[in-house]
Amino acid sequence: MSRQETIDKVVLYHYPLTRSVRVLWALHELEIPVTVERVDLMHGGALTEEFVKKNPNHAVPVLEFQKDGNQVTMIESAAMVAFLADLPSQKTRLAPGLENLDALARADYLQMLMHASSWQDMILWNIRMHCDLLPPDLRDQNTVIFYKNKWRTEIEPQMVARLRKHDYMTGKEFSAVDIIVGHNIVWSRSYGLSDRPEIKVYLRRLTSRPAFRKAFSDAKEFKDLESDSAITKNLGDQTESQL
Repeated sequence: MSRQETIDKVVLYHYPLTRSVRVLWALHELEIPVTVERVDLMHGGALTEEFVKKNPNHAVPVLEFQKDGNQVTMIESAAMVAFLADLPSQKTRLAPGLENLDALARADYLQMLMHASSWQDMILWNIRMHCDLLPPDLRDQNTVIFYKNKWRTEIEPQMVARLRKHDYMTGKEFSAVDIIVGHNIVWSRSYGLSDRPEIKVYLRRLTSRPAFRKAFSDAKEFKDLESDSAITKNLGDQTESQL
């Protein structure tokens, strides 16, 4: 990607603390101007005919922008973060190995980016589904226990092993991987996970970043489907305590 490439007229369809905050965080890190459109997920905002035309999966984020006069729409948060990280920036580098063609650094970065946005995300989504989203008669506490155990015994040790070597997930420098992992950690802590000392120190490092604070500034506005759900009670408070 040449150093002259850029994007314009950026619009992000967003709801607080959801996966769209990953994209908002990346945009703020790169200082890319963005118009944020709030989608009221809890009152059918993603189910309207107009929104479903943008994203047939009726979910946020949706990212719209113009490139060379062409209108582009993206609907996957990890793809958005990866795309934005690869954009040329004189101020911030979010994609290790891209500029100096370091294949090994690039391979590790891509592996962790996909791991965070697929395997980690899948575990957290299953916990959320069975704690908060499915009808009560379809919720399975054994599923919750199973995936919480996977997070504690599989995900957390991998994170800790990396953090014992360096400050960030892929090395000494902050990258797009830390955006997705950081969001996952905030998410997981609402379910009593990710409480190891190394992860807490890492999270404090991330939450001290101005772009994090700006992206998560609406955390307290998160409302879940159920007013008494665990995520409603804990997730906003967990994030607010870091700000």
